[in-house]
Amino acid sequence: MLIVNHYMHSYGLWNENSDLDRVPQYFAINTISYLNIATLLLPGLQKTNGSVVVMSSVTGVISPTKRATYSAQKHALHGFFGSLRQDLALQGHKGISVTLSVLGLIDTKNSRERAKYLPAGKSAVQWESVGECALAILKAAALRKRQIYFPWYISVIETVHFFSQIL
Repeated sequence: MLIVNHYMHSYGLWNENSDLDRVPQYFAINTISYLNIATLLLPGLQKTNGSVVVMSSVTGVISPTKRATYSAQKHALHGFFGSLRQDLALQGHKGISVTLSVLGLIDTKNSRERAKYLPAGKSAVQWESVGECALAILKAAALRKRQIYFPWYISVIETVHFFSQIL
């Protein structure tokens, strides 16, 4: 089982003064490294009918404010690994599973650090347990699910977001 999880965060309103020089670095860490590692390990995963578990974020299925580059990176992961899953199946490698983990706010040091940048009154969010999150991800990987939402209500957020875009 391959679990890919890297993190470099960018936060702020995107505008004509945004730092374009940092964007390649963000993509290198949060997106391209995932692609490289998964590609390099495909031969071993094919031999063992292994699993790829991709840590992503709710920002990979919706596009929140102040997260333009981070959201773009996570959207790219969803596009790439969704296509990879299909490409592997078309090539006869049906034994490899790809699980996208769409995560909300997990109670980690990084998440708590990010919360400092939220406007006053917005930091009273629901923090989810690291242990429960890890268990849910491992269960989804063992069951070879295509996608997991943790906490569960993230799937509702995605659905509401989708329908709000077409109305």
